[in-house]
Amino acid sequence: MVDRGQKYKDFPKVHKTWLYSPGENASKWDMCLSQNIMCIGWDEMGNLLDYSSKEDMTIKLQEIYEKTEASFKNDSLALWEFTHEMQIGDIVIVKKGQNQMIGRGIVESDYVYDETLPDFRHVRKMQWTNIGEWKSASKNVQKTLTDISKYPDYVKKLEKLFEEKSQKYYWWLVANPQNMEPFENTRW
Repeated sequence: MVDRGQKYKDFPKVHKTWLYSPGENASKWDMCLSQNIMCIGWDEMGNLLDYSSKEDMTIKLQEIYEKTEASFKNDSLALWEFTHEMQIGDIVIVKKGQNQMIGRGIVESDYVYDETLPDFRHVRKMQWTNIGEWKSASKNVQKTLTDISKYPDYVKKLEKLFEEKSQKYYWWLVANPQNMEPFENTRW
């Protein structure tokens, strides 16, 4: 008898790629950078781990915003995915506006509801790997959080932006060997 779980446990996990907006017009980006986090709003929801389904989140959103007929489809999906589907090791590409990318990072923690923050209390720790400004030929979706893993060509185009604009640093040593002390007299 073959233990299939054991057989496949050492295979590498496939990580998802997410497109993320840190607040309207990236208003929370500086906070994300300074604290090495990504964060989303909807603070009135409280701790998102208290909801057992997307449907429960939708009902709460309808109550909070007093719109019982609204679907809140994108909002509840973003909240659910941020809490339950995003995983440590996933890639996050940060967007600003219609076609600008401003960062890329790797998720380093599970979801946390951080009550010490003044707003945008739904948080995950991040390792930001790329920070800057890149223009994308494609228009960004307007949602706060989107799983773009289902669009591998789009993910490749975005990843290529970061590769093309990666900065290279060159160090030049300008010295006159006649004015330098010999190594044996130098203390390290």
